[in-house]
Amino acid sequence: MQQSNFLNISRDLMSKIREMPVFGNFSEEEFRKALSLSKILHYEPGEYIIDEGSRDTTVYLLLSGSVRIVKNDREVTLIRRRGDIFGEMSALGDFPRSASAYAVSETDCIATDILSLEKLSGKDRLAFSCMLYRVFSEILAERLRSTTEELAKAKKELVELKKGVGDKNLTRKDIR
Repeated sequence: MQQSNFLNISRDLMSKIREMPVFGNFSEEEFRKALSLSKILHYEPGEYIIDEGSRDTTVYLLLSGSVRIVKNDREVTLIRRRGDIFGEMSALGDFPRSASAYAVSETDCIATDILSLEKLSGKDRLAFSCMLYRVFSEILAERLRSTTEELAKAKKELVELKKGVGDKNLTRKDIR
């Protein structure tokens, strides 16, 4: 992993970051303060970004590349859209990381340790925290909506499978 701060990035990259929806409600001053609390990290293909079970409060925003999210050695999702956020769940509380994340291709992320909010004062701290948690809420609501759809589909398939098994007059003993 290579690390750089925002003083060392090009104006082109800064404007691409500024265009991301996550920063849409930030004033220019808030945007610069948010970035001053963050780092840009570069990962090579196969390099771990997050280790399942570890504890830290860093949230990642994808700038480029793709990231595979893995839980219990099974792929959960592939993150590849610029501006997608991952790692937010352990930042919401003192929880161990619920999944691993690793770079699939060369990947650049903005990494922000939520505890760095402590460096802000008063109004800035409140404004940034509110915006950040609003973004988290939107992400988690979308993931919950998707999970609910998948659960409903799985339940429907299970009912259809049970009907098929019942139609064949099989007993539970036969299914095992």
